[in-house]
Amino acid sequence: MNKACFTQTPDGSIQISTQQPFTHRHHLELAFYLLKRYDFFEATHLFARAIRVLVEAVGARDKFHCTITLAHLAIVAERMSSNAYPDFESFLINNQDLLNKKLLHQWYSARQLNSTTARKIFVLPLTA
Repeated sequence: MNKACFTQTPDGSIQISTQQPFTHRHHLELAFYLLKRYDFFEATHLFARAIRVLVEAVGARDKFHCTITLAHLAIVAERMSSNAYPDFESFLINNQDLLNKKLLHQWYSARQLNSTTARKIFVLPLTA
């Protein structure tokens, strides 16, 4: 885990540094870190809260996207459930496709992901 980006405090909360860019890879690493320590529902709350704190800290509140946040967390959780990865690096080596920011386009159209509704609440993919 890149300690410069996020750390867990003694009370269990997550502190995120805004001193360097928080990349897509860092999002995945945070998801992995939380899912290793908490059940899915608790990790969901903590992950969404951490991302919201981050975007607010850098003055980009409008960048928070509920559907993208929760969908990526769910994919990471699903992948983790099929193998006991000892650390994030081994997880990432076996799940390189998660680095593709367009991964969700397998399930979501660009129009759906760009909708105001998808930004504000989690929406299910429109699949046939």
